[in-house]
Amino acid sequence: MSNDLDARSPAVRPVRSVRTRKASQAAASRAKLIASARRLFEAKGYSATSTEEVLQATGLTRGALYHHFRDKQALFAAVCEAIHGELIEAIERATDGTVDAHDSLRRGSQAWLMAAADPRRARILLVDAPAVLGTQAWREVDQRHGFAALRQAVKLTRSGRDTASSRLKVDAHSVALNGAINELATWVAGDASRLKPALAALDAVLVAAAGKPPG
Repeated sequence: MSNDLDARSPAVRPVRSVRTRKASQAAASRAKLIASARRLFEAKGYSATSTEEVLQATGLTRGALYHHFRDKQALFAAVCEAIHGELIEAIERATDGTVDAHDSLRRGSQAWLMAAADPRRARILLVDAPAVLGTQAWREVDQRHGFAALRQAVKLTRSGRDTASSRLKVDAHSVALNGAINELATWVAGDASRLKPALAALDAVLVAAAGKPPG
């Protein structure tokens, strides 16, 4: 009965409205911090970017920053997560409607390479991130996003019984392919003219990983 009274009570609605507004403002502040920090990290790199510059760019207070993020490193990690989200979206767009497992793996791998090779993304995700987050933490972020999708795609290209040996082969091929894509993306980010030979090299790695020439 109290729930019915609450639903009808005019006194309850303003409280809920205030909470909703505060939550919306908090989400907007967090998004603004991530977007502003990202632009600075892309332009200057992590080390050369101060938290004061981020605050000046957003117009927010230091208290607002530390309400959302423990420190600059945590803010950087959030930027990395946002970029990984963009890469996953690129893969999904490239593979949407694709039925053949080998074709899906190829399209997804190419999409990830081209998206990650953007110099702004590459600087954050492939150059600064391993040093800022630490190799292990960087790999964990990668495994939660692109690598998980990549491993599943590799697995779908391989037929046969699901054994410990077959799982190890899928893991090995996925790690090799992931490493190649990351290195090629970093290489292309330094010179866009390298994209065509990078894609050709990726096809060669895909043959080894998936066991079928790209088509």
